[in-house]
Amino acid sequence: MLLCGSWPSTRLVHAFTAPVGYLFRPYIVYRSRQGGPATPPRTPRLGKDLMSTMQKTSLDALAREQIEAARGASSGRAARTVYGGHEHVLRQTVIGLRAGHSLAEHQNPGEATLHVLRGRVRLISGDTTWDGRTGDLLIIPDALHSLEAIDDSAVLLTVAKATSA
Repeated sequence: MLLCGSWPSTRLVHAFTAPVGYLFRPYIVYRSRQGGPATPPRTPRLGKDLMSTMQKTSLDALAREQIEAARGASSGRAARTVYGGHEHVLRQTVIGLRAGHSLAEHQNPGEATLHVLRGRVRLISGDTTWDGRTGDLLIIPDALHSLEAIDDSAVLLTVAKATSA
């Protein structure tokens, strides 16, 4: 009786009827009237291409690997595509360059950026130069340009290729 006087009557019933049975109930799977799943599972999309799985890549580790590979290469450079390729609009590539080596002058295939992961680089287009160091993001001009490594360096090149209309 003391419990009834100190506890509001609307809440009293819940003190003795805890839904313990819910812990042991089987899961309910909702289905459409046709017998199949109510809605098909959604697959994440990136542009027009379906991503089969989410992936994680350590850019720091790739930068170290590409710098080491560039040190051992006669050309003084090494590269690995992280995402994309010829069948994608977006392509991301980690490029390692040994100090004093460069990527010769070439045309921009679309919109592009250069994220300096390690070291120092110089982007050259005509008479204009931009110096980038670790952490800098350089916008690559839509013109002939080249890239020089001032120190042993690694960069992430991101290109969104121009699509023909």
